[in-house]
Amino acid sequence: MIKITKINWLDKEAKEAEVTLLDDFISINCFFSNCNLKEKSVFRNVIYGFDVDDIFQITDNSYKADKISDDWMYCIQGQLIDKYKSIVKVGEFEIDISDGFIPKDIEKGAYIKAKISRFDILRMIVNQV
Repeated sequence: MIKITKINWLDKEAKEAEVTLLDDFISINCFFSNCNLKEKSVFRNVIYGFDVDDIFQITDNSYKADKISDDWMYCIQGQLIDKYKSIVKVGEFEIDISDGFIPKDIEKGAYIKAKISRFDILRMIVNQV
């Protein structure tokens, strides 16, 4: 289960926020415009990876999302669960990496690594706790 643990308002009037999501082990900060969320809500949605780069297959079958800069950039590691829709599973998160190019030799089920400039929440399905 992914929970919304923190909302940091960037511009409260414009409803722009940095939203921190947490599963049991991985924390990811996302940008969300038109934010109407509440902390401690359950998050059930795909998050969008903006400006995805350096996608390659790896042999380490583990999940990671490491923040690699002071802004929004992450290096993720996870399993490609839908090549057609470009969805990667990282822990309990499902991340849309369609903004990048997945090499043709990487098949569904493979573990990959990629750099993502920013995570965005594009639409919301939440359950209040």
